[in-house]
Amino acid sequence: MLKHPETVDIHNIVPVDARGNPDWAFPLHTHPYHVEISLVQEGGGTFYCEGRSYAMHPGDIIIKNAGLVHAEHTSREHQIRQICISLSGVNEITEKPNCLLAGFSTPVLTTGNDFEILSPIFSYLAARWQEEDAASTCHHLLLAMLEIICRLIAEQRPEKKKTAQKERAVQVVTEVTEWINQNYSQKITLNMLAEKFFISPFYLEKRFKECTGYSINQYVVDRRMGEAQRMLIFDDLSIKEIALAVGYENLQYFYATFKKYTGKTPTAFRADFRSDVPYDV
Repeated sequence: MLKHPETVDIHNIVPVDARGNPDWAFPLHTHPYHVEISLVQEGGGTFYCEGRSYAMHPGDIIIKNAGLVHAEHTSREHQIRQICISLSGVNEITEKPNCLLAGFSTPVLTTGNDFEILSPIFSYLAARWQEEDAASTCHHLLLAMLEIICRLIAEQRPEKKKTAQKERAVQVVTEVTEWINQNYSQKITLNMLAEKFFISPFYLEKRFKECTGYSINQYVVDRRMGEAQRMLIFDDLSIKEIALAVGYENLQYFYATFKKYTGKTPTAFRADFRSDVPYDV
């Protein structure tokens, strides 16, 4: 599967435990340079990407290619517990760097009996990936994990590709979504988008909601909050710098919006994941 396994490396590992927090969600965001692989150990929820929603169940593997815009929401009844591993150097599986999925492969994989192998691998990596004396063991387990996942991808890939041309409504929503994903930090309104794509505001709002489940405004804010959360976890920028990067010049408004989405201030959210970055303004 991998021509150069020595290039594969762990960028980060984030355990997510939403038990006791039925409103947990990670809004729309990307991992620009890394592929993220999650294993659902308990509970479940909904995974959104590319205009579709997928149910997540215990034992599922979730694949998020580099650059893929996605979001996750826990089930309220059965809150999710998962381990998310970000990888770099996965460059020979598809034509794009750090992409495991190609074509019409589903991003949610059922592991079946392989769960009994994958679960302890994920747990071991989460516990010891930063320990020097476990580096060799972690690397071998990582490669074994990828081999299993690549097999699951091949087994669960649809036999026939959908070749029919997309309806105009889906094409428009796809174009608008892609534009928002690239320009979410700008001031975006429904009327501005309708004028840009030469369609009526009513038609755009209706079709966008039908295809994505979001209103235009919800999608823009969700996209901003997702990127803000990603930056708080993985980047060393100050909160003010992050607010500006995702389109908020008013820091107080950013704080209020962030707390509405997560139930926590940006400072408290960052503290849940890291203790090494002191920035709070």
